[in-house]
Amino acid sequence: MRKMIKQAISVSIAVALLIPSGWFAQNAGAAVAAADEAVTVFHETFANGAGVAGQSGGAKLTPVTGKAFDGNDDGAALYVSNRVNNWDAADFKFSGLGLENGKTYTVTAAVYVDVDETVPDGAKAALQTVESYENYAEASYEAGKAVILTKEFTVDTSKDKALRINSNADGKVVPYYIGDVRITEKVTSGGGEEPPRDPALDFATIAFEDQTAGGFEGRGGVETLTVTDEANHTEGGSYALKVEGRAKDWHGPSLRVEKYVDKGSEYKVTAWVKLIGPSSSQIQLASQIGEGSSANYPELAKKAVSISDGWVMLEGTYRYSSVGNEYLTIYLQSPSADTAFYIDDISFEKLESEPIEIQKDLTPIKNAYQNDFLPTRHLP
Repeated sequence: MRKMIKQAISVSIAVALLIPSGWFAQNAGAAVAAADEAVTVFHETFANGAGVAGQSGGAKLTPVTGKAFDGNDDGAALYVSNRVNNWDAADFKFSGLGLENGKTYTVTAAVYVDVDETVPDGAKAALQTVESYENYAEASYEAGKAVILTKEFTVDTSKDKALRINSNADGKVVPYYIGDVRITEKVTSGGGEEPPRDPALDFATIAFEDQTAGGFEGRGGVETLTVTDEANHTEGGSYALKVEGRAKDWHGPSLRVEKYVDKGSEYKVTAWVKLIGPSSSQIQLASQIGEGSSANYPELAKKAVSISDGWVMLEGTYRYSSVGNEYLTIYLQSPSADTAFYIDDISFEKLESEPIEIQKDLTPIKNAYQNDFLPTRHLP
């Protein structure tokens, strides 16, 4: 627990105080470039123990040495064992990491599984924020090889309190090593304005009565989406969208919605679903914000359903403080890849709550308190 105090603040202050005052005027272009660089705010190598890492679930956390692997040259690591559930893992509380609410960071972690470990099919190392379980990243385990998890995320202390390095459900019993955890913040100049967006379009409920998919596409590209009269939820209607041919848990129908979103506003998303098979399953309604490693996947609603339930409503709300570089979707999925279902009467409704705007002209904390910091020193 000796590494709770990090050097990032003292480094930032030293840099600010040592730069000559005339440098900024003479090197304005270079200053902007430097301001866009990533600054390390937390770095844990586990050379002095577990640091701020805490136990999640029934996991056992053991600092070890002599375990060198890619991304972990010094051999110090944290061994996470005694795992029965995927949440048996290592948590890193925001308070211990020194992360600030509303700021955006990138976390990178090196994870390794011993060469003689049995790795189940589909087992993956994972990283996410808890308690929302958003900001998810994963990489497939491979015995004897390291994997690197990386994710950009924005701290929201109303939803989350920590970062968790764990696994997916298929990897829930696999013990692993965490060799290095680094968190960086991209410091920007703050001088630019975001380009204006067109006002959001009105969303018309999708009932499939025009016998088209209404813009829905398969997330995995292998699903079969068919407008059918086999089932219907719409009053006075005849059609629904049949979803089958899923091969993975994340496969399902997906709809682009960025043109219906005013940034900062809150939306209510509703979907009616009817299970086809198996006899019971779980269906989830979620949203994707952005693409690639920086994408977020907030869950809006989920329910355990059975064929005998008939039509079931899934409904949730989400405030889109980000428009994901103009890539937003809503989608449905199931943790069981063999689950097939109908969907109907999809709505996406803007709520009357006021949009949240982020103030961008705040004085940097290092400037506001530059005369109040005491000289830094390492704790014994």
